[in-house]
Amino acid sequence: MPTKPSIRESVPWDKVLTRIAEGESVRGIAKDFRVPRRTLLHWLHGDDLEKQYRIALEARALHHAEQVEELVHKVERGEIDPQSARVAIDSRKWLAAKFYPKQFGEKQTFSVEHDISKDYVAQLRALARPKDITPEEKMLTG
Repeated sequence: MPTKPSIRESVPWDKVLTRIAEGESVRGIAKDFRVPRRTLLHWLHGDDLEKQYRIALEARALHHAEQVEELVHKVERGEIDPQSARVAIDSRKWLAAKFYPKQFGEKQTFSVEHDISKDYVAQLRALARPKDITPEEKMLTG
């Protein structure tokens, strides 16, 4: 008698990943499949789906970036209020940065400058200073 496939095996993963890439939340997808959100996330972080899930999240970030572009065009055409658009744009920019930080995250650069010649000169001066030799040390060396 054939065995019944597990819930995990019955999930159409290509459709799940496509829905994520198109901007849909894992919470909504989990609800549609009647599985807890944490369970779906656990499955997505499994060895066989991890890479595809990361790619879907990057695509989701690109989706949000495209939505920002559309919102800007709507503001330019006078279709939506600029203040309302600003809230939506800021939210989508934040989402894009979270899903694809390499592309949309805040880039932080650090610059450290150190003048090694000052340290070098200080070390040379320390070596060139005469050392105090106690009378006992003079008898041992002389």
